[in-house]
Amino acid sequence: MREAPLGNPTLGKTIAAFREARGWTQVDLVTRYNRAASERWHPSTIAKVETGARRVLFDEVVTLAKVLGAPLSDLAEAMEGDDGRAQAAARVRFRSLALEAADRVHDLGVAAELLLKAWEAAGRPDFPDEVYGAFQENWSDIARFEEVTDRGARA
Repeated sequence: MREAPLGNPTLGKTIAAFREARGWTQVDLVTRYNRAASERWHPSTIAKVETGARRVLFDEVVTLAKVLGAPLSDLAEAMEGDDGRAQAAARVRFRSLALEAADRVHDLGVAAELLLKAWEAAGRPDFPDEVYGAFQENWSDIARFEEVTDRGARA
């Protein structure tokens, strides 16, 4: 019989702390997890995760963070606490920042659309210099992102 790979006790303790802070049992967490995830967990799964007896996959960490309402960066730091997990933690942190950036870009797009409608309604007055400068700076950052990631060539 093959042994399951050893998990991450530091991450498990962090997950347990967030769960307990919400007053949830392991069954409560698994029920919420199963609603949010494509795969199903048994209550014994979370017990194994919390004790470090089961490894947690990257996508599972992301789902746990959402379900727990925990900052993904907190779970990433917990992953760093054990040997050999730095790259996985960096991936979690990257994904967290990427999702946050995507939300902010979306919000910026909504704000820009509202601003343009207000500008039209106001008869297209001159933009204040600081607003114009901020837009110019941000658009150059977006162009740099496209250049660095080669997204511009694929779009």
